[in-house]
Amino acid sequence: GSSVPLYNRAMRGGWRERLAVVLLAAGSLGLRLGFAPWTDFSQDEREIYAAARDFTRTGVLPVTGSSVSQSGTRLPGSLLPLLVGVPIGLAGGSPLGAARAAAAWNFAAVVLLYRLYRGLFPGLPAAALAAFLFYAPWTIVYTSIWNPSWLPVFSALFFTGLVRLFRRPDDRAGAFLLGFAPVMALQLHLSFVLLPALAGTLLALRALRVPRPVPLLAGAAAGAVTLVPYLLAPPPAANAAGGFLLPNVVLHPRHLLELPAILVRFLSFATGETFRVYANDEVAVLAALIRSHAWLALPGLAALAGSLWLYWQGARFYADGRRWGLLRTVRSGSLLERLDVLALITPLVATLLFLFSLRRPAAQALWILMPLS
Repeated sequence: GSSVPLYNRAMRGGWRERLAVVLLAAGSLGLRLGFAPWTDFSQDEREIYAAARDFTRTGVLPVTGSSVSQSGTRLPGSLLPLLVGVPIGLAGGSPLGAARAAAAWNFAAVVLLYRLYRGLFPGLPAAALAAFLFYAPWTIVYTSIWNPSWLPVFSALFFTGLVRLFRRPDDRAGAFLLGFAPVMALQLHLSFVLLPALAGTLLALRALRVPRPVPLLAGAAAGAVTLVPYLLAPPPAANAAGGFLLPNVVLHPRHLLELPAILVRFLSFATGETFRVYANDEVAVLAALIRSHAWLALPGLAALAGSLWLYWQGARFYADGRRWGLLRTVRSGSLLERLDVLALITPLVATLLFLFSLRRPAAQALWILMPLS
């Protein structure tokens, strides 16, 4: 009987709920910062660290970022050297500075996601949503100074922009984010192509109207600020225009058969990557831990059952024929129906893009989709 809309009532919550969210967030940040020294530091990380360390020593900003291992090309722009180099400089040259910065960066990504999904699903208990997002295993484990680790903030901003435009097609902030996020992601990983491809597919389906051009271009220009040194540098200091992308485009028709793998990967980000963990050496490690610490058996099996249940829910979503019917009616659909269509087309668009990829789909190539999973 209250006159206050459901959305406002849910967003207010009680003080206990707000306190629970704050404590869960603080615990998540502490866990991430504590885990940072244990993250990967293999060949890719060493290469990125060396370039960033040279930047802190010489003051000469690199015009390219990480190398693309399959082709030997380098990603354009100075974004990654800045993201890694500045915290390394502040930490006196220690790579732990960058590792902890990456942990804090991914914490910022899940805060953005919490705000986004809190607004989309106001009926969900705030503390339960916070626990699910702040402690999603992959957003903690998949954090190092490796270039894909820096993607979630920009993909969260991109999907925030999409939601704003679904709600109001003339939303200036939404258009800005739609221009800004892909240009920033372009400087971090080749998977950036998924973002404009998804937006283009939504436009073709009329699930999304053409955004206002001025804020869209303003967002792209803001994202391109760290591209300026690359654009001004002559070859071979930088790749020739388009050179970082075209050598990585190779037609592989057999990659069309990767749709099931892509779908499982996409769903796995929200389930702790169960199949990845339980299909590799971690099984033997877990078994050894259970043998030496029997008390781990129950929580380990409970976690496995919970993640498999989440997979089952994802499978039910994609097997629902009524949802696929939304592709024909989405132009007049509700906000949640448009989000359903976005989730439906995502593995299909990713599969089509991998048709032109040098390598088979791997987790890092789909990590940019984590906020949607």
